[in-house]
Amino acid sequence: MYLDTLFCENMGPIEKAVIKAGFTPEGNPKPIVLVGKNGSGKSIMLSNIIDALHELGDQAFKDITKKDGLGHKYYKIASGNQIRLGANSLVGYVKFTDDKNDHLEYLYLRGDAKKDKGHRAFANAGLSNAQIQMDGENDKAVTQDEKRVKQVFNRSIITFFPSHRYAIPEWMGEDYVSKRINDPYRRAFSGLLNRPIIVDNARLDTPLWIEDVVIDSRSDLTFAGEDIFLDANIKDKKLLKIAKENVEKVLSSILEQEIVLRLGYRSEHENRLAICKRGRARELITPSFDALSTGQAILSDLFITILRYADSIDINKSIKIADIEGIVIVDEVDAHLHADLQYRVLPKVMKLFPKVQFIVTAHAPLFVLGMEKEYGDAGFDVYEMPECNRILAENYREFQKAFDWLQESKTAQARQRKLTEEAINAVRSQLTPSINDEILVVTEGCTDWKHMEHALSKLSADYPELCGKVRFWHYHPKGKGNGEPEFDMGDSEVVRMCDQFRKLRQSQKIVFIVDADHPEKTKELIKDGATYKNWGNNVYSFQIPNSELRPDFTTVCIEHYYTDNELKTEIEFEGVKRRLFLSGEFTKRNGQTKDHQFFYENIQRLKKAGQYDIIEGDQGNRVTKLVDDSDNPVNFALSKNTFASEMLAGNQALANVSVEAFKKIFDVLKQIASEPMVNATVANTPPRPIHPIPNA
Repeated sequence: MYLDTLFCENMGPIEKAVIKAGFTPEGNPKPIVLVGKNGSGKSIMLSNIIDALHELGDQAFKDITKKDGLGHKYYKIASGNQIRLGANSLVGYVKFTDDKNDHLEYLYLRGDAKKDKGHRAFANAGLSNAQIQMDGENDKAVTQDEKRVKQVFNRSIITFFPSHRYAIPEWMGEDYVSKRINDPYRRAFSGLLNRPIIVDNARLDTPLWIEDVVIDSRSDLTFAGEDIFLDANIKDKKLLKIAKENVEKVLSSILEQEIVLRLGYRSEHENRLAICKRGRARELITPSFDALSTGQAILSDLFITILRYADSIDINKSIKIADIEGIVIVDEVDAHLHADLQYRVLPKVMKLFPKVQFIVTAHAPLFVLGMEKEYGDAGFDVYEMPECNRILAENYREFQKAFDWLQESKTAQARQRKLTEEAINAVRSQLTPSINDEILVVTEGCTDWKHMEHALSKLSADYPELCGKVRFWHYHPKGKGNGEPEFDMGDSEVVRMCDQFRKLRQSQKIVFIVDADHPEKTKELIKDGATYKNWGNNVYSFQIPNSELRPDFTTVCIEHYYTDNELKTEIEFEGVKRRLFLSGEFTKRNGQTKDHQFFYENIQRLKKAGQYDIIEGDQGNRVTKLVDDSDNPVNFALSKNTFASEMLAGNQALANVSVEAFKKIFDVLKQIASEPMVNATVANTPPRPIHPIPNA
């Protein structure tokens, strides 16, 4: 049985809404998704379907509705307050159909609509009148056919997961947990359906049923002396093992990894049923179903309930899940779910049940986009309330872009965190095992330490208290380490490193130094009104001060500690005389130097650059002769790394370069050196080879 037609008029915020269920060419029902703002009538639409199922089922089963004397209580209370403001009547109509095209109907009327039995409303909606009869006293009527109702309900799963459904966390005390459980073996001849339509918590039912599935899939062993015999009915066991594999398939989709169920001994109590990674090692994922996250538990309860209900109808249904038929209604299907579960997991698991008609409400655009990804535009229907207009998933395309960006950002952040951890371990290996007054300097850029180490060796007579104490952590760009660490560091990594190292007292002072070129990112590394920040536990940080050569600069990098002419010094590298360029040498309109000798290819970057940005030969930047007709023009831009390496190595072309401006950096280091040490002991980790600055 499936929903065929749902019609509402003047109910709550809904003026008129008509839904005609869609089906695929194979005859499978298309999922129906209702979207819209809070208060737009999504749950009201569902309430008519659920009320119809209760009223129909009450004819044949004693446990469908709550009893009240000789009658029953309504699931949906009839009230004039439900009539839309400004209207004088309401109509609710639901029609179900089966594979024989037989219909079961439900009609709910209030106000003036009762006078003509809703005929005017049906005509306005383009629908045929309901075939059921309603007398003048009642507000509701359903098709009266106990035999057909019993056949339909005994053949199809029919269930509703309300918005207040919940999962019980493992840590909640037992006295606060509902211990209601449905006996899956209670016989149907007692007049009970034994499958509650409303499922708000399946905490106890789900694992107990799965335990039974696992037990049924196992073969009994008979021991006769040295011989071991399996039970005779191996064929049945193979089929029952498929039921277990189907449960594992559903859970694998929810957990997004291949899992296998492990049934332990009864002495393990609540941890008897565990979820493990598929494979020989059977690595434990969670010791029990109670240990699943709320989102995972909500989804597990939902989809395992579908299997469990189908199994209680016909045990073969849990073996052939593609044959499970029925109606599953879920209010706020995306509730409790992270974006990944909404987008990737939920639609994927729904698609495992092609003959189940899912009727759901949702708020998350990512769920709708995930449905489009799994089902395609034509594979499901989306209705926007309260107008009940059909819309396409493309209405949410901007959210797809945002989600993709978020995923890329998360991947990049995870990759960067891994690199930071590696850098932290590399720096930690430089620390000496015992307390001492040495200072380990960690710079943001892999060229900065080279300039500082060179400058301090030149200024050793001015800073005797630093020489022999200060060590710079040596690291290099990727692929250029020659046996030393290789990292791409930035200010964000330095912030994370400071935060990590400050948590434990260090055996020596660690000073992190960053450029002053991204003040919005480095504000955590400085302290207002102070030249440096003391993080505690012998950890310090500061950004390089403004160079006296460029006192008006708002952003400063280490190269700004040299004059323009010093920066433009030509250095022979790989047989070509190259140099650093300043952005101010080029005209932004055409990328040419003002003397018309050189051409900078990256005009777009040039347009965004300031007057004194460094144009270097790394990162795909090329500065060529303005006139060069060769197929591969020579790049005359020197890289910052090569410039720094040649400076440290004592290249004669740079012998007369002044390092006086660096005194501002060393003055700060001198202040930090005078700070008292916080006593500490650390693990006896042998240090990496170090490069102390020699005394004068």
